[in-house]
Amino acid sequence: MKIIGIISRSQYIANKEFIGCYINYAKKVKRNEISPIIIPEDSDINILSICDGIISPGGDNISSFDRKVLDYVIKHDIPYLGICLGMQVMGESLIKTSKHYLNNHIVYLNKNSLLHKIYKCDSILVNSRHKDKINKTKYTVSAISHDNIIEGLEVKGKKFILGVQWHPEDLNDNKLFDYFISKL
Repeated sequence: MKIIGIISRSQYIANKEFIGCYINYAKKVKRNEISPIIIPEDSDINILSICDGIISPGGDNISSFDRKVLDYVIKHDIPYLGICLGMQVMGESLIKTSKHYLNNHIVYLNKNSLLHKIYKCDSILVNSRHKDKINKTKYTVSAISHDNIIEGLEVKGKKFILGVQWHPEDLNDNKLFDYFISKL
């Protein structure tokens, strides 16, 4: 059975710290008979070696572990799906935005991008809840919003290293997760 590691985020509830992930990430991979495992942010990076793929979900703060995970998956060509913060890790700098928090909008897919190959169209409607946007990146921009915010990034020449700014785990469309899983 294939294993997908889901990077956990810590959260305080009633003054107690918890680690875990939003259940919809696990549901999206389990529907494909994949075993999800939770990887705490302070884990030894070598835990990634047991994973066939990595999901780096949304959150509030990019940690040094997030950057190590991205470097590791690129070096070892492990399929990676970055969502929201998981995509922002692929940026060199971030700036604040107020237009994309709790907002649905259209994103335009680059015709030569992996996202265009997956969705087979020029634009899609996405859900958005981010407060930061990428200002600068060294990776290939594969999607952009109507107001020129980077919504998708990919690393060319790898099996699957892709980040999206929206939250596909909350959408009924499974194309992105299915394609990611096909690359394991």
